[in-house]
Amino acid sequence: MPPHPNNIRKRVRDARAVDGYSPQPALFNKHDPFEFDKPDSNFSAVIYEYTSLGFFDYRLVSEGYDDRYHSMPVSWDVSSSRKKPFFELAIKISGS
Repeated sequence: MPPHPNNIRKRVRDARAVDGYSPQPALFNKHDPFEFDKPDSNFSAVIYEYTSLGFFDYRLVSEGYDDRYHSMPVSWDVSSSRKKPFFELAIKISGS
């Protein structure tokens, strides 16, 4: 399970508090896509800390190609119950 959203917030703030830090992009890469439907998720934490999230969406052994993005062959459609909450939250956050 991924770190708690408050852990992510703390990591971002601690990195920015380091002596010599200069404003630059921050990225949480290869983040497992969990709990996008919760009121406070890791995705919302990185967005509201002005960082970004690399959406790591691997396929489990029992899943088909429609289910994930990071396992070949891949379907680029928003075609699974794990992909949909990510895009729904992205739309909500962006106000689109």
